[in-house]
Amino acid sequence: NPCHPFPIIKTAETLQDLLRFLRRDQSKDRPVALALHAWNVLEKDVLPLILTYHTPEHTQVSLDAVKLLVFLTLPPDDDASNKITQKRVTRQALQTMFRFRAANGDAFAVLFSRLAGPLERFENSVLRLKDDDGRLVQLFVTFVRNLLLAAEAPRETRGEATVLAAAQRLR
Repeated sequence: NPCHPFPIIKTAETLQDLLRFLRRDQSKDRPVALALHAWNVLEKDVLPLILTYHTPEHTQVSLDAVKLLVFLTLPPDDDASNKITQKRVTRQALQTMFRFRAANGDAFAVLFSRLAGPLERFENSVLRLKDDDGRLVQLFVTFVRNLLLAAEAPRETRGEATVLAAAQRLR
C-alpha cells in the first residue's frame, strides 16, 4: 500500500520480535532497551508506526507499538548499575516524543484516541465485558506513569555526572 511506508506483515513480525527480546531481557541494566534507544528506534520507527497504523484494521500493530513505547519509557531499577544512563535515555525519549509531535504530527492524540472505546464502555458500566479493555487502560496508565516519571526525573548531580564520565572512560 503506497500510503503505508512500512509493510504490515514485516512490521507486525518485527514488533513481536522486539517485544519478545525486551520481555526476555531480565537484566536490571536493560541492554536491549538501551540498544533500541541508541538506534533511535523510537523516532525512526515506533512513532511513525503509531501515526501510520492507527485505524481499526491495524489494532494489533498499534497496540504492539504502544507496548514498545511502555518498555522504552520504563523507569530504571534502583539497583541498576547504569541507573543514570537509563534515566537520561528515558528523559531523551520523552523529549524525542515532543520533538516528533512538533515536526511530524501528534502521536499522543493518536495514541490516546485508542482509549475512547474502552473508556466509553467503562462509562456505560460494560468494561467487564471485554478483558482487552482493562488491559488496554492498564497499559496506557503505565505509559502515562512512565512519562511522568521521566519528566520529573531529577538531573544527575555534578558528582553523579563525574562518576558516569569516569566509568565510561574505564570501558
